[in-house]
Amino acid sequence: MFIRKENMIQKGDHILAGVSGGADSVCLLVLLHSLMDELSFKLSVLHVNHGIRQEASEDADYVKTLCDNYKVPFYLEEIDVPGMTRELSIGEEEAGRLARYDLFYKKMDEIGAGKLAVAHNMNDQAETFIMNLARGSGLRGLSGIRAVRDKIIRPLLMTSREDIEAYLQDQNILFKTDATNLEDDHTRNRIRHHILPYMTRDINSETLSHISRAAAELSYAQEYIESQAARWLDDNGFGIDKDERSDKTIELNKATAYSTTELNTTIEHSKDLGFNKNAGYDEGMHRSYRLSLQGYRSQPYIIRKYIIMKMLDLVTMHRKDITQAHIEAADKLCMDKAGSKKLNLPYGIRLIRSYDELEIALGRDAAIDDDELVVDLEAINKADNGYIFSFNNTDFRARIIEIQEDDTEDFISKVPRLPYTKWFDYDKILSCPTFRFRRADDYIVIDKEGHKKSLKKFMTDAKIPENKRNSVILMADGDSIMWVLGYRTSCAYEISASTKHILEIDALSVN
Repeated sequence: MFIRKENMIQKGDHILAGVSGGADSVCLLVLLHSLMDELSFKLSVLHVNHGIRQEASEDADYVKTLCDNYKVPFYLEEIDVPGMTRELSIGEEEAGRLARYDLFYKKMDEIGAGKLAVAHNMNDQAETFIMNLARGSGLRGLSGIRAVRDKIIRPLLMTSREDIEAYLQDQNILFKTDATNLEDDHTRNRIRHHILPYMTRDINSETLSHISRAAAELSYAQEYIESQAARWLDDNGFGIDKDERSDKTIELNKATAYSTTELNTTIEHSKDLGFNKNAGYDEGMHRSYRLSLQGYRSQPYIIRKYIIMKMLDLVTMHRKDITQAHIEAADKLCMDKAGSKKLNLPYGIRLIRSYDELEIALGRDAAIDDDELVVDLEAINKADNGYIFSFNNTDFRARIIEIQEDDTEDFISKVPRLPYTKWFDYDKILSCPTFRFRRADDYIVIDKEGHKKSLKKFMTDAKIPENKRNSVILMADGDSIMWVLGYRTSCAYEISASTKHILEIDALSVN
Protein backbone atom coordinates (compact mmCIF):
# COMPACT_ATOMS: atom_id res chain seq x y z
CA MET A 1 0.00 0.00 0.00
CA PHE A 2 1.35 3.42 -1.02
CA ILE A 3 0.36 4.94 2.34
CA ARG A 4 2.47 2.39 4.23
CA LYS A 5 5.37 2.62 1.79
CA GLU A 6 5.62 6.37 2.35
CA ASN A 7 4.95 6.03 6.11
CA MET A 8 2.17 8.63 5.87
CA ILE A 9 0.05 7.66 8.85
CA GLN A 10 1.02 6.58 12.36
CA LYS A 11 -1.14 5.21 15.15
CA GLY A 12 -2.91 8.00 17.01
CA ASP A 13 -2.61 10.60 14.23
CA HIS A 14 -5.34 13.19 13.80
CA ILE A 15 -5.66 13.94 10.09
CA LEU A 16 -7.53 16.87 8.56
CA ALA A 17 -8.61 16.11 4.97
CA GLY A 18 -9.38 18.86 2.48
CA VAL A 19 -12.50 17.75 0.60
CA SER A 20 -13.99 19.88 -2.19
CA GLY A 21 -16.58 17.38 -3.38
CA GLY A 22 -14.76 16.56 -6.62
CA ALA A 23 -13.81 13.01 -7.56
CA ASP A 24 -10.26 13.18 -6.17
CA SER A 25 -11.15 14.52 -2.74
CA VAL A 26 -14.24 12.31 -2.38
CA CYS A 27 -12.06 9.29 -3.14
CA LEU A 28 -9.56 10.56 -0.55
CA LEU A 29 -12.33 10.74 2.05
CA VAL A 30 -13.60 7.25 1.20
CA LEU A 31 -10.07 5.80 1.34
CA LEU A 32 -9.12 7.41 4.65
CA HIS A 33 -12.43 6.48 6.26
CA SER A 34 -11.93 2.84 5.24
CA LEU A 35 -8.49 2.80 6.93
CA MET A 36 -9.39 4.53 10.21
CA ASP A 37 -9.83 1.35 12.26
CA GLU A 38 -7.00 -0.55 10.61
CA LEU A 39 -4.43 2.23 11.10
CA SER A 40 -5.93 3.69 14.30
CA PHE A 41 -6.14 7.38 13.45
CA LYS A 42 -8.72 10.15 13.79
CA LEU A 43 -10.16 11.89 10.72
CA SER A 44 -11.76 15.32 10.26
CA VAL A 45 -12.81 17.14 7.07
CA LEU A 46 -12.62 20.78 6.01
CA HIS A 47 -14.49 22.13 2.99
CA VAL A 48 -13.55 25.61 1.71
CA ASN A 49 -16.10 27.68 -0.23
CA HIS A 50 -14.04 30.06 -2.38
CA GLY A 51 -16.97 32.32 -3.23
CA ILE A 52 -16.46 31.86 -6.98
CA ARG A 53 -19.15 29.47 -8.24
CA GLN A 54 -22.91 29.77 -7.68
CA GLU A 55 -23.23 26.04 -7.07
CA ALA A 56 -20.52 26.09 -4.37
CA SER A 57 -23.11 25.81 -1.57
CA GLU A 58 -24.37 22.57 -3.15
CA ASP A 59 -20.84 21.17 -3.04
CA ALA A 60 -20.58 22.04 0.66
CA ASP A 61 -23.93 20.38 1.41
CA TYR A 62 -22.86 17.22 -0.42
CA VAL A 63 -19.55 16.96 1.45
CA LYS A 64 -21.37 17.49 4.75
CA THR A 65 -23.80 14.68 3.86
CA LEU A 66 -20.89 12.34 3.13
CA CYS A 67 -19.24 13.22 6.43
CA ASP A 68 -22.50 12.72 8.33
CA ASN A 69 -22.89 9.28 6.73
CA TYR A 70 -19.32 8.36 7.69
CA LYS A 71 -19.65 10.00 11.13
CA VAL A 72 -16.62 12.17 10.40
CA PRO A 73 -16.45 15.72 11.87
CA PHE A 74 -17.16 18.30 9.14
CA TYR A 75 -16.01 21.93 9.06
CA LEU A 76 -16.94 24.63 6.56
CA GLU A 77 -14.97 27.81 5.88
CA GLU A 78 -15.80 30.55 3.38
CA ILE A 79 -13.54 33.15 1.79
CA ASP A 80 -13.92 35.80 -0.91
CA VAL A 81 -11.30 34.68 -3.44
CA PRO A 82 -12.43 37.14 -6.18
CA GLY A 83 -12.00 39.98 -3.70
CA MET A 84 -8.60 38.66 -2.65
CA THR A 85 -7.60 38.45 -6.32
CA ARG A 86 -8.45 42.11 -6.87
CA GLU A 87 -6.77 43.23 -3.66
CA LEU A 88 -3.49 41.40 -4.28
CA SER A 89 -3.41 41.67 -8.09
CA ILE A 90 -2.72 37.95 -8.41
CA GLY A 91 -4.48 35.20 -10.34
CA GLU A 92 -7.64 33.59 -9.01
CA GLU A 93 -6.00 30.16 -8.91
CA GLU A 94 -3.06 31.43 -6.84
CA ALA A 95 -5.33 33.43 -4.52
CA GLY A 96 -7.49 30.36 -3.94
CA ARG A 97 -4.47 28.22 -3.10
CA LEU A 98 -3.10 30.79 -0.66
CA ALA A 99 -6.45 31.18 1.09
CA ARG A 100 -7.16 27.45 1.15
CA TYR A 101 -3.88 26.46 2.79
CA ASP A 102 -4.13 29.32 5.25
CA LEU A 103 -7.52 27.98 6.37
CA PHE A 104 -6.20 24.41 6.46
CA TYR A 105 -3.41 25.37 8.86
CA LYS A 106 -5.69 27.48 11.04
CA LYS A 107 -8.17 24.61 11.35
CA MET A 108 -5.38 22.14 12.14
CA ASP A 109 -4.28 24.36 15.02
CA GLU A 110 -7.87 24.80 16.18
CA ILE A 111 -8.78 21.09 16.32
CA GLY A 112 -5.35 19.69 17.14
CA ALA A 113 -4.76 17.87 13.85
CA GLY A 114 -1.14 17.03 13.14
CA LYS A 115 -1.40 16.18 9.44
CA LEU A 116 -3.17 17.52 6.37
CA ALA A 117 -4.34 15.10 3.65
CA VAL A 118 -4.89 16.53 0.17
CA ALA A 119 -6.04 14.76 -2.98
CA HIS A 120 -3.29 15.36 -5.55
CA ASN A 121 -3.11 12.43 -7.95
CA MET A 122 -0.84 11.10 -10.70
CA ASN A 123 -2.37 13.43 -13.30
CA ASP A 124 -1.67 16.44 -11.07
CA GLN A 125 1.93 15.28 -10.80
CA ALA A 126 2.30 15.01 -14.59
CA GLU A 127 0.60 18.37 -15.20
CA THR A 128 2.88 20.08 -12.68
CA PHE A 129 5.97 18.46 -14.18
CA ILE A 130 5.12 19.56 -17.75
CA MET A 131 4.14 23.06 -16.63
CA ASN A 132 7.37 23.54 -14.67
CA LEU A 133 9.44 22.05 -17.50
CA ALA A 134 7.93 24.52 -19.98
CA ARG A 135 8.57 27.40 -17.58
CA GLY A 136 12.25 26.55 -17.28
CA SER A 137 12.21 25.26 -13.70
CA GLY A 138 15.25 23.59 -12.19
CA LEU A 139 15.45 20.37 -10.18
CA ARG A 140 13.16 21.68 -7.45
CA GLY A 141 10.34 22.35 -9.88
CA LEU A 142 10.87 19.14 -11.83
CA SER A 143 10.89 17.10 -8.62
CA GLY A 144 7.16 17.68 -8.67
CA ILE A 145 4.73 17.06 -5.85
CA ARG A 146 6.01 15.11 -2.84
CA ALA A 147 3.96 12.29 -1.35
CA VAL A 148 4.93 13.46 2.14
CA ARG A 149 6.21 16.92 2.91
CA ASP A 150 6.23 18.50 6.32
CA LYS A 151 2.67 17.96 7.66
CA ILE A 152 1.11 17.29 4.26
CA ILE A 153 0.33 13.79 2.98
CA ARG A 154 -0.94 12.84 -0.48
CA PRO A 155 -2.29 9.26 -0.41
CA LEU A 156 -3.54 9.34 -4.04
CA LEU A 157 -0.39 10.66 -5.67
CA MET A 158 0.33 7.39 -7.50
CA THR A 159 -3.29 6.87 -8.59
CA SER A 160 -4.54 8.21 -11.93
CA ARG A 161 -7.63 10.38 -12.25
CA GLU A 162 -9.13 7.75 -14.55
CA ASP A 163 -8.76 5.03 -11.90
CA ILE A 164 -10.19 7.33 -9.22
CA GLU A 165 -13.34 8.06 -11.21
CA ALA A 166 -13.71 4.41 -12.25
CA TYR A 167 -13.52 3.33 -8.59
CA LEU A 168 -16.17 5.83 -7.48
CA GLN A 169 -18.49 4.82 -10.30
CA ASP A 170 -18.00 1.15 -9.45
CA GLN A 171 -18.92 1.92 -5.82
CA ASN A 172 -21.89 4.10 -6.87
CA ILE A 173 -20.40 7.08 -5.05
CA LEU A 174 -21.33 10.44 -6.53
CA PHE A 175 -18.95 13.38 -6.89
CA LYS A 176 -19.22 16.97 -8.04
CA THR A 177 -17.69 18.39 -11.22
CA ASP A 178 -16.28 21.92 -11.19
CA ALA A 179 -17.23 23.41 -14.56
CA THR A 180 -14.15 25.67 -14.51
CA ASN A 181 -11.97 22.55 -14.76
CA LEU A 182 -13.51 21.88 -18.18
CA GLU A 183 -12.41 25.26 -19.56
CA ASP A 184 -9.07 26.10 -21.20
CA ASP A 185 -8.56 29.42 -19.41
CA HIS A 186 -5.61 28.23 -17.31
CA THR A 187 -2.31 26.69 -18.39
CA ARG A 188 -2.88 23.61 -16.25
CA ASN A 189 -6.24 22.97 -17.90
CA ARG A 190 -4.73 23.19 -21.39
CA ILE A 191 -2.08 20.66 -20.40
CA ARG A 192 -4.80 18.46 -18.88
CA HIS A 193 -7.15 18.59 -21.87
CA HIS A 194 -4.72 18.59 -24.78
CA ILE A 195 -1.05 17.83 -24.07
CA LEU A 196 -1.33 14.87 -21.70
CA PRO A 197 -4.09 13.13 -23.70
CA TYR A 198 -1.96 13.49 -26.85
CA MET A 199 1.14 12.11 -25.12
CA THR A 200 -0.80 9.19 -23.64
CA ARG A 201 -2.67 8.40 -26.85
CA ASP A 202 -0.01 8.99 -29.52
CA ILE A 203 3.37 8.62 -27.77
CA ASN A 204 3.17 6.22 -24.82
CA SER A 205 0.16 4.91 -22.93
CA GLU A 206 2.24 4.85 -19.71
CA THR A 207 3.10 8.56 -19.90
CA LEU A 208 1.54 9.36 -16.52
CA SER A 209 3.42 6.69 -14.58
CA HIS A 210 6.68 7.43 -16.42
CA ILE A 211 6.48 11.14 -15.57
CA SER A 212 5.66 10.32 -11.94
CA ARG A 213 8.64 7.97 -11.75
CA ALA A 214 10.93 10.58 -13.34
CA ALA A 215 9.73 13.23 -10.88
CA ALA A 216 10.43 10.86 -7.98
CA GLU A 217 13.95 10.11 -9.27
CA LEU A 218 14.64 13.81 -9.70
CA SER A 219 13.41 14.46 -6.17
CA TYR A 220 15.95 11.95 -4.82
CA ALA A 221 18.72 13.66 -6.80
CA GLN A 222 17.57 17.07 -5.63
CA GLU A 223 17.50 15.97 -1.97
CA TYR A 224 21.05 14.62 -2.26
CA ILE A 225 22.37 17.81 -3.88
CA GLU A 226 20.60 19.91 -1.24
CA SER A 227 22.18 17.82 1.51
CA GLN A 228 25.64 18.34 -0.01
CA ALA A 229 25.09 22.09 -0.22
CA ALA A 230 23.83 22.17 3.38
CA ARG A 231 26.82 20.14 4.56
CA TRP A 232 29.23 22.46 2.74
CA LEU A 233 27.66 25.50 4.40
CA ASP A 234 27.87 23.83 7.80
CA ASP A 235 31.49 22.73 7.28
CA ASN A 236 32.47 26.23 6.20
CA GLY A 237 30.94 28.00 9.19
CA PHE A 238 28.42 30.07 7.29
CA GLY A 239 28.86 33.35 9.22
CA ILE A 240 26.01 35.39 10.68
CA ASP A 241 26.14 39.04 11.66
CA LYS A 242 29.87 39.57 11.85
CA ASP A 243 31.31 36.12 12.47
CA GLU A 244 28.66 34.62 14.77
CA ARG A 245 28.16 30.92 14.02
CA SER A 246 24.64 30.00 12.89
CA ASP A 247 22.70 27.62 15.08
CA LYS A 248 19.82 27.55 12.62
CA THR A 249 19.06 24.10 11.27
CA ILE A 250 19.08 24.02 7.48
CA GLU A 251 15.83 22.37 6.49
CA LEU A 252 16.04 19.96 3.59
CA ASN A 253 12.31 19.58 3.06
CA LYS A 254 10.44 22.86 3.40
CA ALA A 255 6.67 22.69 3.01
CA THR A 256 5.33 23.81 -0.34
CA ALA A 257 2.12 25.05 1.25
CA TYR A 258 1.88 28.52 2.73
CA SER A 259 1.61 28.93 6.48
CA THR A 260 -0.56 31.65 7.97
CA THR A 261 2.50 33.84 8.46
CA GLU A 262 3.54 33.35 4.83
CA LEU A 263 0.07 34.28 3.62
CA ASN A 264 0.13 37.51 5.60
CA THR A 265 3.64 38.22 4.32
CA THR A 266 2.51 37.64 0.74
CA ILE A 267 -0.48 39.94 1.20
CA GLU A 268 1.66 42.73 2.60
CA HIS A 269 4.28 42.21 -0.12
CA SER A 270 1.68 42.34 -2.87
CA LYS A 271 0.13 45.55 -1.56
CA ASP A 272 3.41 47.36 -2.13
CA LEU A 273 4.27 48.60 -5.61
CA GLY A 274 7.93 47.96 -4.93
CA PHE A 275 9.76 45.57 -2.66
CA ASN A 276 8.40 45.27 0.84
CA LYS A 277 11.65 45.55 2.75
CA ASN A 278 10.40 43.14 5.42
CA ALA A 279 8.66 40.70 3.07
CA GLY A 280 9.55 37.16 4.03
CA TYR A 281 11.33 38.37 7.16
CA ASP A 282 10.74 36.69 10.48
CA GLU A 283 11.91 38.38 13.68
CA GLY A 284 13.62 35.14 14.75
CA MET A 285 15.84 35.14 11.67
CA HIS A 286 19.18 36.86 11.26
CA ARG A 287 19.12 39.22 8.34
CA SER A 288 22.79 39.55 7.41
CA TYR A 289 24.98 36.59 6.45
CA ARG A 290 28.58 36.49 5.24
CA LEU A 291 30.44 33.78 3.35
CA SER A 292 34.01 33.34 2.13
CA LEU A 293 33.94 32.65 -1.61
CA GLN A 294 37.33 30.96 -1.99
CA GLY A 295 35.99 27.48 -1.25
CA TYR A 296 32.69 28.22 -2.97
CA ARG A 297 34.35 28.83 -6.32
CA SER A 298 35.91 25.35 -6.36
CA GLN A 299 32.53 23.61 -6.07
CA PRO A 300 30.70 22.13 -9.10
CA TYR A 301 28.15 24.49 -10.62
CA ILE A 302 25.11 22.49 -9.45
CA ILE A 303 26.37 22.52 -5.84
CA ARG A 304 27.03 26.26 -6.05
CA LYS A 305 23.46 26.86 -7.19
CA TYR A 306 22.09 24.98 -4.21
CA ILE A 307 24.45 26.76 -1.82
CA ILE A 308 22.94 30.04 -3.05
CA MET A 309 19.41 28.66 -2.66
CA LYS A 310 20.10 27.42 0.89
CA MET A 311 21.52 30.82 1.82
CA LEU A 312 18.40 32.51 0.47
CA ASP A 313 16.25 30.08 2.48
CA LEU A 314 17.86 31.49 5.61
CA VAL A 315 16.95 35.11 4.91
CA THR A 316 13.49 34.82 3.36
CA MET A 317 10.50 32.68 4.30
CA HIS A 318 9.76 31.66 0.73
CA ARG A 319 11.31 32.10 -2.70
CA LYS A 320 8.29 32.16 -5.00
CA ASP A 321 9.61 35.05 -7.12
CA ILE A 322 13.27 34.01 -6.98
CA THR A 323 13.88 32.00 -10.12
CA GLN A 324 16.69 30.26 -11.98
CA ALA A 325 17.77 33.50 -13.65
CA HIS A 326 18.24 35.13 -10.24
CA ILE A 327 20.24 32.14 -8.96
CA GLU A 328 22.46 32.21 -12.06
CA ALA A 329 23.02 35.96 -11.68
CA ALA A 330 23.97 35.42 -8.02
CA ASP A 331 26.45 32.68 -8.96
CA LYS A 332 27.96 34.91 -11.64
CA LEU A 333 28.38 37.63 -9.02
CA CYS A 334 30.15 35.18 -6.69
CA MET A 335 32.47 33.79 -9.37
CA ASP A 336 33.62 37.25 -10.45
CA LYS A 337 36.79 38.17 -8.55
CA ALA A 338 37.29 41.80 -9.56
CA GLY A 339 36.50 44.59 -7.11
CA SER A 340 33.12 44.89 -5.41
CA LYS A 341 29.66 44.44 -6.85
CA LYS A 342 26.03 44.24 -5.72
CA LEU A 343 22.90 42.46 -6.95
CA ASN A 344 19.25 43.01 -5.99
CA LEU A 345 16.80 40.13 -5.67
CA PRO A 346 13.07 40.05 -4.84
CA TYR A 347 11.87 40.63 -1.24
CA GLY A 348 14.48 43.32 -0.63
CA ILE A 349 17.41 40.87 -0.65
CA ARG A 350 20.79 42.26 -1.68
CA LEU A 351 23.95 40.33 -2.44
CA ILE A 352 27.12 42.34 -1.89
CA ARG A 353 30.42 40.85 -3.03
CA SER A 354 33.67 42.43 -1.94
CA TYR A 355 36.53 40.53 -3.56
CA ASP A 356 36.44 37.07 -1.90
CA GLU A 357 33.60 37.66 0.55
CA LEU A 358 29.84 37.65 -0.03
CA GLU A 359 27.23 39.25 2.19
CA ILE A 360 23.53 38.50 1.86
CA ALA A 361 21.45 41.21 3.51
CA LEU A 362 17.72 41.66 3.93
CA GLY A 363 15.71 44.82 4.54
CA ARG A 364 17.26 47.37 6.85
CA ASP A 365 20.54 45.43 6.99
CA ALA A 366 20.97 45.84 3.23
CA ALA A 367 22.96 48.62 1.63
CA ILE A 368 20.79 51.52 0.51
CA ASP A 369 22.32 52.01 -2.95
CA ASP A 370 21.40 49.87 -5.97
CA ASP A 371 23.87 48.34 -8.40
CA GLU A 372 21.74 46.19 -10.69
CA LEU A 373 18.49 44.25 -10.75
CA VAL A 374 17.90 41.18 -12.90
CA VAL A 375 14.29 41.03 -14.09
CA ASP A 376 13.43 37.41 -14.80
CA LEU A 377 11.35 36.81 -17.93
CA GLU A 378 10.16 33.51 -16.44
CA ALA A 379 8.63 35.37 -13.49
CA ILE A 380 6.99 37.88 -15.83
CA ASN A 381 5.52 35.00 -17.85
CA LYS A 382 3.98 33.51 -14.71
CA ALA A 383 2.40 36.77 -13.50
CA ASP A 384 -1.30 36.98 -14.35
CA ASN A 385 -1.65 40.71 -13.68
CA GLY A 386 1.83 42.08 -14.25
CA TYR A 387 5.12 41.51 -12.44
CA ILE A 388 5.97 44.30 -9.97
CA PHE A 389 9.56 45.17 -9.09
CA SER A 390 11.61 48.12 -7.88
CA PHE A 391 15.02 49.53 -8.74
CA ASN A 392 16.69 52.62 -7.29
CA ASN A 393 13.44 53.72 -5.60
CA THR A 394 11.57 53.50 -8.92
CA ASP A 395 8.67 51.07 -9.22
CA PHE A 396 8.04 49.12 -12.43
CA ARG A 397 5.38 46.76 -13.76
CA ALA A 398 6.18 44.25 -16.52
CA ARG A 399 3.87 42.01 -18.51
CA ILE A 400 3.94 39.87 -21.65
CA ILE A 401 1.38 40.57 -24.39
CA GLU A 402 0.77 37.81 -26.92
CA ILE A 403 -0.13 38.97 -30.44
CA GLN A 404 -2.54 36.89 -32.48
CA GLU A 405 -1.59 36.37 -36.12
CA ASP A 406 -4.19 38.76 -37.54
CA ASP A 407 -3.65 41.52 -34.96
CA THR A 408 -0.04 42.56 -35.70
CA GLU A 409 -0.84 45.73 -37.66
CA ASP A 410 -3.32 46.80 -35.00
CA PHE A 411 -0.66 46.43 -32.28
CA ILE A 412 1.94 48.34 -34.32
CA SER A 413 -0.47 51.28 -34.47
CA LYS A 414 -0.93 51.12 -30.69
CA VAL A 415 2.74 51.31 -29.67
CA PRO A 416 2.65 53.70 -26.68
CA ARG A 417 4.30 57.09 -27.09
CA LEU A 418 4.35 57.75 -23.36
CA PRO A 419 7.77 58.56 -21.88
CA TYR A 420 7.57 55.92 -19.14
CA THR A 421 5.62 53.10 -20.83
CA LYS A 422 7.58 51.16 -23.43
CA TRP A 423 7.06 48.10 -25.62
CA PHE A 424 9.84 45.73 -26.69
CA ASP A 425 9.86 42.70 -28.99
CA TYR A 426 10.11 39.95 -26.38
CA ASP A 427 11.61 37.37 -28.75
CA LYS A 428 14.54 39.64 -29.68
CA ILE A 429 15.81 39.79 -26.09
CA LEU A 430 18.91 37.60 -25.76
CA SER A 431 19.14 37.44 -21.95
CA CYS A 432 17.15 38.51 -18.90
CA PRO A 433 16.78 42.32 -18.90
CA THR A 434 18.82 44.07 -16.24
CA PHE A 435 18.13 47.45 -14.68
CA ARG A 436 21.42 49.13 -13.84
CA PHE A 437 23.64 52.15 -14.44
CA ARG A 438 26.11 52.79 -17.27
CA ARG A 439 29.22 50.74 -18.05
CA ALA A 440 32.17 51.27 -20.36
CA ASP A 441 31.06 48.92 -23.19
CA ASP A 442 27.39 49.97 -23.34
CA TYR A 443 25.86 50.87 -26.68
CA ILE A 444 22.44 51.61 -28.14
CA VAL A 445 21.06 50.79 -31.61
CA ILE A 446 19.89 54.08 -33.10
CA ASP A 447 18.13 53.08 -36.34
CA LYS A 448 16.39 50.21 -38.12
CA GLU A 449 19.57 49.41 -40.07
CA GLY A 450 21.23 48.38 -36.81
CA HIS A 451 23.76 51.20 -36.51
CA LYS A 452 25.18 51.44 -33.00
CA LYS A 453 26.23 54.39 -30.91
CA SER A 454 28.22 54.14 -27.70
CA LEU A 455 26.19 55.09 -24.66
CA LYS A 456 28.80 57.71 -23.80
CA LYS A 457 28.34 59.43 -27.17
CA PHE A 458 24.56 59.11 -26.94
CA MET A 459 24.54 60.84 -23.55
CA THR A 460 26.76 63.58 -24.92
CA ASP A 461 24.53 64.09 -27.97
CA ALA A 462 21.42 64.04 -25.76
CA LYS A 463 23.01 66.77 -23.61
CA ILE A 464 22.64 64.75 -20.42
CA PRO A 465 24.66 66.65 -17.78
CA GLU A 466 27.89 64.83 -16.99
CA ASN A 467 27.22 64.88 -13.25
CA LYS A 468 23.91 63.01 -13.81
CA ARG A 469 25.05 60.34 -16.25
CA ASN A 470 26.01 57.80 -13.58
CA SER A 471 22.51 57.99 -12.07
CA VAL A 472 20.45 57.54 -15.26
CA ILE A 473 18.56 54.24 -15.02
CA LEU A 474 19.21 51.86 -17.91
CA MET A 475 17.39 48.73 -19.03
CA ALA A 476 20.01 46.49 -20.62
CA ASP A 477 20.28 43.22 -22.53
CA GLY A 478 23.94 42.50 -21.82
CA ASP A 479 25.87 45.49 -23.23
CA SER A 480 22.95 46.41 -25.49
CA ILE A 481 20.90 49.20 -23.91
CA MET A 482 17.19 48.66 -24.42
CA TRP A 483 15.95 51.81 -22.70
CA VAL A 484 17.60 54.95 -21.37
CA LEU A 485 14.89 55.84 -18.89
CA GLY A 486 13.41 59.24 -19.65
CA TYR A 487 15.22 59.57 -23.00
CA ARG A 488 14.83 56.85 -25.66
CA THR A 489 14.61 53.15 -26.46
CA SER A 490 16.76 51.03 -28.74
CA CYS A 491 15.65 50.34 -32.32
CA ALA A 492 16.90 46.76 -31.90
CA TYR A 493 13.77 45.75 -29.98
CA GLU A 494 11.10 47.65 -31.91
CA ILE A 495 7.70 46.07 -32.59
CA SER A 496 7.40 44.89 -36.20
CA ALA A 497 5.21 42.77 -38.46
CA SER A 498 7.04 39.65 -37.25
CA THR A 499 6.54 40.37 -33.53
CA LYS A 500 4.75 37.57 -31.68
CA HIS A 501 5.14 38.70 -28.08
CA ILE A 502 5.50 42.15 -26.53
CA LEU A 503 7.32 42.91 -23.29
CA GLU A 504 5.65 45.96 -21.77
CA ILE A 505 7.57 47.87 -19.09
CA ASP A 506 5.75 50.61 -17.23
CA ALA A 507 7.61 52.92 -14.84
CA LEU A 508 5.02 53.53 -12.13
CA SER A 509 6.98 56.06 -10.11
CA VAL A 510 9.97 58.03 -11.33
CA ASN A 511 12.19 60.20 -9.15
